[in-house]
Amino acid sequence: MGHDLEFRAGWSDVVASLTAILYVDDTDLLYRIAQLDMTDEEFVAQLQVAVNDWVYLVQASGGHIKRAKSFWYMTLFDFVNGVAMPRRLPSMSSLRLTIPQPGGTDVTIPLQDFDHSSKSLGVYSSPSNSGVGQVDAIKEKGLTWAAKASSSPLRPREVWHSLTLQLYPSMFFGSNCISADPQYLDDAIHSVYYQSLSSLGVNRHITRAFRTLPARPVCEDLRPHRHLGEDTNDGALSRVVFETFQMDCGLSGNFLELDYEKYGFLAQHSWWSHLWRLLSVYGVTLQLFSECYYPLPRKHDVGLMNILVERGVFTPAELIRINRVRHFKGILVLSELTHCDGITLRKEYLSEDRIQSVEEHHRYPIERPTASDFGLWRTALFTVFSTTSTLYRPLGKYLRHPPLSYEWLYSSSNDLLFRHSSAPSSSVAIYVKSPSSSVSRRNAVQFTFSCTAVDPPVATHYASVTSLTDSSVTVHSFAPVPSPPAVLSLQEVIDSFEDHTMWDRFSFAFDEDGSWLLHALLNGTLIIVHDGSYMPRLTSQACSCGFVLYCSSTDKRAIGSFAEESDNADNYRGEWLGSIGALQVLLAVISTTSVSLDAIPPVQAHCDNMGVINHNQNLTRSLPEKQAQADLIRLCREYRRRLGFSIEYHHVKGHLDKVLRWDQLTRVQRENCIVDSVARTALLDAFLDDTYISSIFPHEQVVVKVDGKRVTGSPSTAIGRAWGYKVARELFHSRKIVDWKHFRLIYWDGVESCMKTFPTMFRVWVTKHVSHFCGTNRQLSRIDPTVLNTCPSCGCINEDTSHVVRCPSPGRTAFYNDS
Repeated sequence: MGHDLEFRAGWSDVVASLTAILYVDDTDLLYRIAQLDMTDEEFVAQLQVAVNDWVYLVQASGGHIKRAKSFWYMTLFDFVNGVAMPRRLPSMSSLRLTIPQPGGTDVTIPLQDFDHSSKSLGVYSSPSNSGVGQVDAIKEKGLTWAAKASSSPLRPREVWHSLTLQLYPSMFFGSNCISADPQYLDDAIHSVYYQSLSSLGVNRHITRAFRTLPARPVCEDLRPHRHLGEDTNDGALSRVVFETFQMDCGLSGNFLELDYEKYGFLAQHSWWSHLWRLLSVYGVTLQLFSECYYPLPRKHDVGLMNILVERGVFTPAELIRINRVRHFKGILVLSELTHCDGITLRKEYLSEDRIQSVEEHHRYPIERPTASDFGLWRTALFTVFSTTSTLYRPLGKYLRHPPLSYEWLYSSSNDLLFRHSSAPSSSVAIYVKSPSSSVSRRNAVQFTFSCTAVDPPVATHYASVTSLTDSSVTVHSFAPVPSPPAVLSLQEVIDSFEDHTMWDRFSFAFDEDGSWLLHALLNGTLIIVHDGSYMPRLTSQACSCGFVLYCSSTDKRAIGSFAEESDNADNYRGEWLGSIGALQVLLAVISTTSVSLDAIPPVQAHCDNMGVINHNQNLTRSLPEKQAQADLIRLCREYRRRLGFSIEYHHVKGHLDKVLRWDQLTRVQRENCIVDSVARTALLDAFLDDTYISSIFPHEQVVVKVDGKRVTGSPSTAIGRAWGYKVARELFHSRKIVDWKHFRLIYWDGVESCMKTFPTMFRVWVTKHVSHFCGTNRQLSRIDPTVLNTCPSCGCINEDTSHVVRCPSPGRTAFYNDS
């Protein structure tokens, strides 16, 4: 029906489509204005046609759209002093949207305000995405439960049971959708805890840190890698949103590693800005694959806003105004402001006019800066450029073709200048150099029109044009077009990988350059076998792998192994490391050829772990949040996506050499025994020599690190444990329970495992005892003034928790000894 939406990424060619969000009987339809110059009434008419088409489809299938369950939002913006402000409901009261009913009548559905939270699929949300509505609903639900618990006859252990099985699932349903202020959410959750503690048998005035230890912060699902990088529409949508976010902020590089407190004001409220804030709060490092970030065109290039924030000349309010003009001008990095010489400011960026060519390549927010905004913009530019409009440090050579392509190109081989055109099969205007002009990096050169041609010459330089007439062009400067990357040998490709320790134990065996691997791959005779090893009696903090690639027709083979040190090491991780090693070799092989990947027959791979096989046979299945070794599974999927050809995984039984003679084993079974042996050897050698790999894998999409340690499973769990460790260490030190220097010497994992074996109420008592919040007269006297803070057994003043086990009363002493 033509009502779908098409979203384009900020600078790449990624396009995502979205028509509606459907789940069982819930439908959210999305529409966007067709033309920016449409009036409100024309836009509503466009919406009405689309809604009618949808309702008629539902009715044709036997369905019915009820008015009581229907509502709509319309996000319109008005510019006030250059700032886009959402239009409020009173100014849109005249707008009407109806839904057809089965009897032929139309009923009006209510229009909601921009920040009004409405319930859908059990979650409250609004276009403002503040998350306040959902947090308030969580708080109300929790306080209602606390009130019922306090008035019920349930014993504390039963209330704890209800808290775990009833309240928690109810409160945190849909919490992944929350983008609320972390402090606002934290306060709401703890207000519920405060009202619930008495029913749980705990003094509600207990120190907050004690009642949350081991501290699991109220932490949303931090899985930005769920779809990012996938060849799916969900992956395209994730890429579109991320690129839009970076174009809005104006920060280059891995800006998510920058200090949110310093740079975060540049980000509009969104899921990504919320994630950035949480990363800063919890001290988490998030590294995304390099292709995800805006590609810096030149050496020494950097984002304009990075420089301006670092200079510290302007206030956050002024930087927001400068950023507004940057959107209007379509600028992200310094190289887009300069001529080809990489030093001179292009004068058109000092004017108040929009740069039309930008809209063809980049997508920025719509802005309407004021005259004072432009004045501040010019002031900001001259804090980066000198008074002569030149950079203090020139930019280097072009590293890649700039995303914002130059319109003019130059061919040094035949001394011709021509105007680039993106239109297919269009003629190109050719210009020849005027007499007495010479081409250099910065001297102006005159060119005159010569002719038009369909096939332009091969460009060797970019050109910056400063003036243009019907017959002549003045070129300000030139810059060489970057050369295409050289074709490397297989060994050179492997040597280019950052982690060289992975390849110390890799050899091609029969061939110095490994060229036979490519022939075997093209002939369909390449076989892969890999295995892992884990020896918890040797060390529980490391695992290893072995992998072999051999040609079934020539018997040539390449074999490798390596070991990795990880807190989450196990045999399963070792199996995945073997798959990763073999796939990296394949990636290196195909990078040495220009042969079409479609011509490569399926590669046969063998493994003795069904988990690895099942995941490789279903590459599109969503990974659960707590998926073990999720980092390697995602990496394996990325490698499979880059390879492009099919890999068929088969199961081979492991350790058959222990039950069969060597001559009774098939070739694959023998290779499996060999790689198992080399994996064990690699683990032993790494343990003795401390030669573990650094776990830096090429083409890895997402790396999450908590306290400098790589997260291999659930990010939320890893963050919770690290945050709890930090809070407990500071708390125990401040309360003089355990000095912070000695805190790491305690086997906390063992303490946690031990405590889980005890009943809930015993664990509660231990917490109260350690925190000195047991039901002693010291605590009771604070609640009831008639209670004296003295020991009822020996009469000593100040009956605190320590006195419980140190009371000199003979009865208490005997009771303690009996316990």
